[in-house]
Amino acid sequence: MNTNYLLTISPNSDDTASLVGVKGIHEDTVFTHLGKYEGYNNYETDEVLRIDVGEYEEKKYTITEIKPCSVSHCRNVKEIVIGANVCKITWNMYECISLLKISVDAQNKVYHDIDGVLFKDKELIAFPHGRMGKYVVPDGTKKLGNCAFKSCRIEEIDLPESLEEIGVNVFYECKFLSEITLPAGIKKVSINCDKNLMPIKQKFYLAEDTEHSDPLTISEIIKIFPA
Repeated sequence: MNTNYLLTISPNSDDTASLVGVKGIHEDTVFTHLGKYEGYNNYETDEVLRIDVGEYEEKKYTITEIKPCSVSHCRNVKEIVIGANVCKITWNMYECISLLKISVDAQNKVYHDIDGVLFKDKELIAFPHGRMGKYVVPDGTKKLGNCAFKSCRIEEIDLPESLEEIGVNVFYECKFLSEITLPAGIKKVSINCDKNLMPIKQKFYLAEDTEHSDPLTISEIIKIFPA
């Protein structure tokens, strides 16, 4: 139960709902998937945010979907717990700077977590913004989902040989990550979907690459692995 958070939901006709925002109970600020917000969440709010049930007009709804940006700017949250009934997540969050862990209810049939990182089958969906240092992506992972590491603070990443695809904006605003080595099995790398976004600054290397001696930019990578 979230004692210091209010989940802003969009109800459906079948007693389910989509999460569209989070509100700090000590202030009037609402953060929504539409990007409309004012200020920041109060630092007295809970460190654990559970996404399972929301209330609208004194009626409770089971949350089955998490909209993009709906959990953005929750600056004090250290753990997000995904409820058992959440079956659709569009991950695109900002400024969850204290987030260290994303957990999933054991009864959830769609998503699961590995060491505090969110997965769906063999796709890495989301990495906690607040974790630093090196991260080794688990062997067997085939895809890094859209925005999976967006705005994260990792400094080094080790990608497995099983990886085949990198989604849109995966490493956007990863300010501490300077180099990425792509495994030999990579087949597809996407690019920023929004032309107004700042370009990805990381340098890329290709595993077992004999053709390129210098690091490659994201534009050069896209030419080699078209989306």
